[in-house]
Amino acid sequence: MKFIKYFLFTLILVFTSSCITSSIESEEKRVSISFKVENLGTELEIGNSIIEIEEFKFPLEQLSLYAADDVIVQTRSEVSALIFSYNDLLSEPRLVIEVGLGFSDITNFEGYEMILTPLTNTRGIVDGDFFGSTQNYSVIIKGTIDDIEFDMRSTESFTKFFDLGNVELTTRLETLFIEKTLDVSKIFEGENGEILNPRDPSYFEAIVDNVEKHIQVSGSAGSIFPRN
Repeated sequence: MKFIKYFLFTLILVFTSSCITSSIESEEKRVSISFKVENLGTELEIGNSIIEIEEFKFPLEQLSLYAADDVIVQTRSEVSALIFSYNDLLSEPRLVIEVGLGFSDITNFEGYEMILTPLTNTRGIVDGDFFGSTQNYSVIIKGTIDDIEFDMRSTESFTKFFDLGNVELTTRLETLFIEKTLDVSKIFEGENGEILNPRDPSYFEAIVDNVEKHIQVSGSAGSIFPRN
């Protein structure tokens, strides 16, 4: 039986306009996670409808990094959720977090796992879209379909593992970069090419299933610090 070693780390949120304040003297390994949604603000013809997405977002209360030698690095349970949010005014990957992991001896990372559920830990969350009167939400999508506005709020859940191959951090200046991307042109089309109408709750499960299917994650190593 394998013995799996778990490490917990605390995430520090930074905004896209913030400067990274990490010290280059630190030997601890770092992770940077960004998010980009493609085809926002584009008129998409699906079935007999025209759909245009203005905003897409979801919270993550737990994520895991899988390192070599059966080591799993997880967020602490008391940490507030990360909000992965993207709108049609953006064009570049949006930084969600950049944080030190708190250790220096783990250098090889092989996988990333996201656990998407309705928001439960509301501490520190200022985005009220995720809060309902009787339940909270996991996926928020806003836009228009056939020129009629919609505000889809789903409670669907999924867990997905992404194979990063083997990303090695070879020096103390290197950071593990995780880039998460999603093409929204693929999530509103059914198996037979029909539109999955986001104004109809009966389609929410199929839409989020497509999110799970088409969301992608890539990993790489690089430096966020200037080299002398």
